Amino acid sequence: MAVYAFGADYDGKDVYVDFISNNCVGIGWSYKDNTSGHNLVKSMKAGDVVYIKKCNIGSDITVRAVGIVTDYESKTVP
Repeated sequence: MAVYAFGADYDGKDVYVDFISNNCVGIGWSYKDNTSGHNLVKSMKAGDVVYIKKCNIGSDITVRAVGIVTDYESKTVP
């Protein structure tokens, strides 16, 4: 079991509700811009723990949601 943290602020847009509504997490970069990040996500396995975090400059990290990986599906959330 591994633990992964995901931010939900993509260029100033909070996608937390999108993550929760779609029961997913993801990264905010294209494959071309962050190949290693995409490969890390692809390596996640059922049973791994994910959490959505929020951290403003100069403040503590807040955990907004915690989940368990059930499967991997590559898709784009609007």
